[in-house]
Amino acid sequence: MIKTNDKSRCCGCGTCGIVCPVNCISFIPDALGCLYPSIDRSKCIKCRKCEAVCPLRREFTDLKRGIRAFAAFSSDNKIRFRGSSGGVFESAASWVLENSGSVYACKFDKNFELKCFEANTLDEIIELTKSKYLQSSCVDAFPVMRKKIQEGLPVLFCSTPCQVAAFQSYIGTLSEADNLYLLDFFCHGVPSQWFFDKCRKYIEDKKKIKITGYEFRTKKHRGATPHYLTLKYFKNGKERIRKSPFFMDPFYLGFQKYITMRDSCYQCPYGSGGHCGDITIGDFHEIDKYVNGINRFDGVSTVLTNTQKGEKLWKKIEGGMVSYEMSIEQLIEDGQIYAGGTKEPEQRAEFLHDMETLEFTVVADKWLNSKHEWKKAIYYRLPFVIRKTIKGLMRL
Repeated sequence: MIKTNDKSRCCGCGTCGIVCPVNCISFIPDALGCLYPSIDRSKCIKCRKCEAVCPLRREFTDLKRGIRAFAAFSSDNKIRFRGSSGGVFESAASWVLENSGSVYACKFDKNFELKCFEANTLDEIIELTKSKYLQSSCVDAFPVMRKKIQEGLPVLFCSTPCQVAAFQSYIGTLSEADNLYLLDFFCHGVPSQWFFDKCRKYIEDKKKIKITGYEFRTKKHRGATPHYLTLKYFKNGKERIRKSPFFMDPFYLGFQKYITMRDSCYQCPYGSGGHCGDITIGDFHEIDKYVNGINRFDGVSTVLTNTQKGEKLWKKIEGGMVSYEMSIEQLIEDGQIYAGGTKEPEQRAEFLHDMETLEFTVVADKWLNSKHEWKKAIYYRLPFVIRKTIKGLMRL
């Protein structure tokens, strides 16, 4: 049966629960709301199906790090603007759609629960763009995607490396089907849905508002950071929209401080390679070190093709991209990719203790309050040239 005594060995994908033939696996939250399997040993028949699908039980001795690497962004500024980086996901998803396929990725439902949805139109694909920095629920879509693949229909699934690996384990050899395209991304880690809900409720109560829309990674003209938040909300009977840097929001601030992730994110084996996606994408934040004249805040993607299917998909969409081929070895040497998992901050132990012993409002006021981030507020108001100089000095 699946081991449950080491939290760092569970990514929370939930796949073990859906493959258990006797339904003896339930999921219990920890102090951060991260879910972990609990086994009813009286029902377990020791079939070990749960172990077979676990994405953290595979061998990571042969870490695949890609075939080719690119810095890229869509030549269509609308597509580029809609993405968190360069618009690669929407470009790939649109190609699958044009070939009578279906796209699966995550978005918030009407209750702000992050779930995997099927997209069959361009408008539905657009709803799936942008990063979402919390754990999504994908397993309900696994049987649906498997059925479509078996029927020979094109399918694109985009998610975190561990969830893509979980789906690959769930469908077995079917993952080699020519009509399935797996897209994963460089991931810093995921807080829980519960923690996101607590932060949202905290800000609603504090500001006396009702949140109706929440978007990470909003792009802002002449912005100072790639991490802006768009918040839609009702206050005093009027709907309003606010765009602000990440540190103005408790959840986004906690994510950027790296103190709110689940335990496995700090020991993520995919941080050093071994992604299961046919293509892996992410931000290319340091593009100015490699290519002159590109504003990274407009969005630039790192693209790794990992399989022959990934090469095929990239060739189908590359014509609509501005791309620059890079050396994978150089990017690894420079620490741009596969530099290891997110390092656990020393203060996380104190944060966890507070989460276990204090009311959430007290924890949020102490750890997630923008008033404590006055240095960031000053820095992001400085002119670009001064910020660039400061950043350069900090590297020395």
